[in-house]
Amino acid sequence: NDGKLYGLTCYGGVNNSGTIFQYDITSSVLIKKIDFGTTATGSNPFASLIQATNGMLYGTSEYGGTYNKGTIFQFDPITNALTKKYDFIGGVNGYRPNGTLIQDADGTLYGLTLKGGTSDYGVLFQFDATTSTYTQKKDFNGVWNGQTGNGALFKANDNKLYGVTISGGTGSLGTLFQYDPSVNVLTKKIDFGISIDGNKPAGSLMQASN
Repeated sequence: NDGKLYGLTCYGGVNNSGTIFQYDITSSVLIKKIDFGTTATGSNPFASLIQATNGMLYGTSEYGGTYNKGTIFQFDPITNALTKKYDFIGGVNGYRPNGTLIQDADGTLYGLTLKGGTSDYGVLFQFDATTSTYTQKKDFNGVWNGQTGNGALFKANDNKLYGVTISGGTGSLGTLFQYDPSVNVLTKKIDFGISIDGNKPAGSLMQASN
C-alpha cells in the first residue's frame, strides 16, 4: 500500500540464499531490503509475499531457520525489520513451505508444505501471526488427496480454499483439492493424468469474474 513493489529471490544476495527487494515503479529503482541465509531469517524463499490487513508483509522460506526446515517471516515495509515468526521443525507438522500464504477472513494465514505430515507428502497449515500459533490442519496422503502441494491456496466465492498438488491422486500425477476451514475438511475434487486434461499442476488457481 506504499505504491512500491516487493518480491523475493530464491538465490543471490550476500549469502546466496535469497533476498527481499523493493522496486519503485516511478523511479525504476530497485533496492535490496533483506539478505536471507541466517538462522534468524531463513533461506531460499520460493514463493511470493502477501500484505496482510495489518500492513505487514508475510512469506515463507523453504530452508533455514533453527532446524533448516524453513520459516514463516514478517517484514515491516516501514521499518525494514524482518521478524522470524515460526520455525518449521519437520515431522508430522510439515516442513519446507513452498507456496505463497493466503489470509482468511479471520485474519489467520494458510499455506502448504512440500514435506512432512503423516505420510511425508506435505501438509496444509494455519498460522496466527498475532499469537505466533502454528496449526497443522490436514495431511496430504497420496492417492486420497494428492501429495506435494504447489503454489498458493485460493479463496473462492464459496469461502472455501482451493489448491493443487503436483503429484499423488489416482494417477499419481496431481490433484485439485478443496479445503473448508469452517469444518476442517479437505476434499479431492479432480485427479489429473487420468485423461487428456494435463498433469502435474504446479501453479496457483484463480477465479474468473464470470
